[in-house]
This record gives sequence, C-alpha cells and structure tokens, in this order.
Amino acid sequence: MMGPFDAIANEVTLKNSDLEINKEKPKKLKDVLKDSHYKTLHHFTKIGIASITSISSFSSKKIIKELIKLEILSNLDCKRIVLTDKGKNICKSKFKPISMPSRSKQSIQQILMRSELYFTLPEEVRQTWEDQNQLIRLFYDEYPEYKDKIIEKLGFTTWIDARIKINDKYIGICIKPKSNGHKMLEQKKRIAYEYMNCHDIYEL
Repeated sequence: MMGPFDAIANEVTLKNSDLEINKEKPKKLKDVLKDSHYKTLHHFTKIGIASITSISSFSSKKIIKELIKLEILSNLDCKRIVLTDKGKNICKSKFKPISMPSRSKQSIQQILMRSELYFTLPEEVRQTWEDQNQLIRLFYDEYPEYKDKIIEKLGFTTWIDARIKINDKYIGICIKPKSNGHKMLEQKKRIAYEYMNCHDIYEL
C-alpha cells in the first residue's frame, strides 16, 4: 500500500525526469565554431595579437564578440585582441602551424607594428607570412649545430620579425627596437640576408 510520502516522492521523481528530458545538452565547441570563426582565428596564428581596428576590418564585431565570449580570444585593454591558451590549442589543432607567435620577448608596440603591416598586405602575400618563431625553427632545422647556441656561436641576440614572399622572392620584415636599435637592426639584416634567404629588407 502506497503512503502519502511515497506519492510525493513519485511526483518529485516524475518532475525531475521531465526536467532531464527537456534539458538541452551543451553544444560541443566544434559544433559552435563556423568557417567565419576559423577565418578570424587563422590571422592570429600569423600575428598573435591585433588591434581591434585592424581585425575588425577583416572580421565582423559579432564574430569577435562570440570568440571572446567563448574565451578563445581575449580583449586586453579594449584596444588589443589576443589568443587565449584555449584559443592557441584550437588553432594548433585546426591549422597545425609550425609554431605560434610569441610576445614574451617583444614589446607590445613592436608586435602591433608587425600586425598592422600584416593587415595592409594583399591576401596572397599574407598567405606567405612567417612569424619570428617559425623562422627560428626553420633556421634550427637547417642548422641544427646552432641549437641553443645561437648567441654563443653567432653572437645573435635578436631575430628578424617576419618574412613574406613577393614574386617568388623573400622579403625580411625588420622592426628597429628603441633600445640599442641600430645594433639590433644590423643583426636582423645580417640574419635576413645570410640565413633567411631574403632578397630585400622592409624596415619598420
């Protein structure tokens, strides 16, 4: 025989069951991200950071806001957008770049100068863009004997900022640092011509 408390328990169970049936399962990230999201993220595999003004000229504000909400992009100071660690992992999985741009050893100003240049280039040239980390890895692949000894053996304390290809010729992108700028710029030029097969230099 069913008592009054049993009836209440059954009623609660039914209500909980109804809630479970009607409850929507959270969407997987891969089902949320569309081609428009990935197109925006692909730029960040090249440059790592961008001003809102620059990236907004290539992507809608709606897409950028959605990526920030998903914690794939982060708004640093209402002016600059960067990949989060989550975003970097997604990009590594989706695009499989040689490496991801780093900003740990460069000033934000230098990185923004580089990214502003990137967004002014024609699409076919942007496709050839190689960032500093990629170029260092390419150098070590070709000259493994200098691995972790580049300062000791070659005296380099800096590297060229990027490389592009125009008409089948490499162009080195070199930003002149504020500190010890002339010396650093000369090092970058030597690297570009002697080790990065650059035909010409573009100075910033």
